[in-house]
Amino acid sequence: MNETEIKKKIMEMKPSVLLETAVADMKLCLADERYEIDMLTWYEPAETPNQKCLVCLAGAVLAQTVGFGTSNNISHVFSHLYGFRNQMYAINMFRLGGISEGLRWLYGKYTGEGETMNVNDFMESNPEPFFASMEKVIKRLKEIEAWNVG
Repeated sequence: MNETEIKKKIMEMKPSVLLETAVADMKLCLADERYEIDMLTWYEPAETPNQKCLVCLAGAVLAQTVGFGTSNNISHVFSHLYGFRNQMYAINMFRLGGISEGLRWLYGKYTGEGETMNVNDFMESNPEPFFASMEKVIKRLKEIEAWNVG
């Protein structure tokens, strides 16, 4: 799949699929010693073979699904991010429990004004509570999609 097809695929994902993809990609990064999860860093490539590539939940999508890997030039990353920037911001809002805000990034509006969920922060020493929270957010997004909102 070329870059244009990848962008289109990401831009056409339903919110629940977008978050499922992000969670799966983050799990791939967790299992790969070349990556380190840092929720304050979108995507910071490794500058040397001894360094780790830093990614957050959205950054994991850049590394895995988009295929930037561990050492992409950062200016190259952000020039590509522009094609699906709103999707990356939506992932970030969903990770924080901001259902309305995430949907607003994707659609510009959402009738469930101010809807949020309590979510667990990511802790590398114990990631399961975070992933359980993300499953709850995904479930809520699927409920919203079933109503055909957006």
